[in-house]
Amino acid sequence: MVPFGEYVPLKKYLPFINHLVQAAGNFAQGGQQGPLKERDLSMGVLICFEAIFPELARDLSREGANLLVNITNDAWFGATSAPYQHLSMAVFRSVETGIPMIRAANTGFSAFIGTDGKILSKTHLFVEAVLDQSIPVSPAKPGFPSEFALCFSKTV
Repeated sequence: MVPFGEYVPLKKYLPFINHLVQAAGNFAQGGQQGPLKERDLSMGVLICFEAIFPELARDLSREGANLLVNITNDAWFGATSAPYQHLSMAVFRSVETGIPMIRAANTGFSAFIGTDGKILSKTHLFVEAVLDQSIPVSPAKPGFPSEFALCFSKTV
């Protein structure tokens, strides 16, 4: 979770801090992690900025996810380069894990991303739209790309 955006760190110990960041959310970490399973789907959910971390997608892949889902609120970035960067990083997660991704963003750049990183369809920034896209889902095969990407990101 994003500090001061989705939650306020140390809120319990420093109650005055709430007044400094009144617009911050009050989200809390859930009790379980891992893919959500429904029939043949095993969905690895990356909430908001979690999509920028290769190790989170890799862990979901290792736990059997065969579809990545990224739900995000990119509204606070406005019309900056950040939504473009966020989408680009999501593309890398599909390539690294070999798992397709469905990305739902409230202000745009919702997308269907193939295992090769190709954006199969996407919306535009600040335009109401609906996407309808078939996306192949099969058992994930993490391996060299996923492990190499994590090693590379830790080295850089």
